[in-house]
Amino acid sequence: MIANISLQKLSEQQNIFTTGIKIIEQYKLSLRAGRCKKEDDSVVNYIEKSIEGGDTVLDIGSQEGNYIYFMRRKLKQSGKIIAFESQPFLHQHLAHLKKILDWKNVELELIKLSNVAGTEHVHHRLNGRNNSSLKSAIVINMNEDLNNYFSNKITVQTLDNYCVSRNIKPNFIKIDDQGNELKMLQGAVNILKNYKPKLLVKCEEKIAGTQKVLETFKLLKQLNYTGYFVLDTLRIPLTNFDFNVYQNAYNNFYCSNFIFE
Repeated sequence: MIANISLQKLSEQQNIFTTGIKIIEQYKLSLRAGRCKKEDDSVVNYIEKSIEGGDTVLDIGSQEGNYIYFMRRKLKQSGKIIAFESQPFLHQHLAHLKKILDWKNVELELIKLSNVAGTEHVHHRLNGRNNSSLKSAIVINMNEDLNNYFSNKITVQTLDNYCVSRNIKPNFIKIDDQGNELKMLQGAVNILKNYKPKLLVKCEEKIAGTQKVLETFKLLKQLNYTGYFVLDTLRIPLTNFDFNVYQNAYNNFYCSNFIFE
């Protein structure tokens, strides 16, 4: 009898602890999402207007899951969100949120999307002793001590192959791939042709370089997409885009979000 009471109390304490963690994580995510909406309100509005109940949404480069917050708010328990994150520590963070917040309609993939399949070693710099402070994948400086780095071997896949093998028909794709947008889209040509999902693509000259950004725009135009860039609440035709004006670090605005429909 005493043992049963003790087990019951332990179970109640565990439930209280789990509920507490859930509340904290939900609050932290809502704060991050709130900052995201404040910085890119028109982008968040576009996501919510473009997604309908039952849609299949791909979030490529999910990072901390800020946009998943808004995607799930629109989908609720319907549809499906597939979140691709190739940085292991961010993928682990998302897996933690999925479990704690009970994201039943969210699938997580530790995959890098590109134009060819294979494997790739991604190098990260250790920042102190705690791996939770690792930053984005970087190029190794060979003049530094190699003990300052660690390497992950990750799967590289094309979105075409991924979707065909799983019978995925995306309605909306958000892409924030840290300069890899062109290769990622080159590996998704068939999906874009067949299903014409709406695209929200983050492209930055300072990361990808002018040529790759222009080639990205050209590829999507060849696939019969019409492009726009976002400036505050304005959606401006891509034909008016000028790097010197809209991605100029000396201006008080920087347009890095592009819509393709």
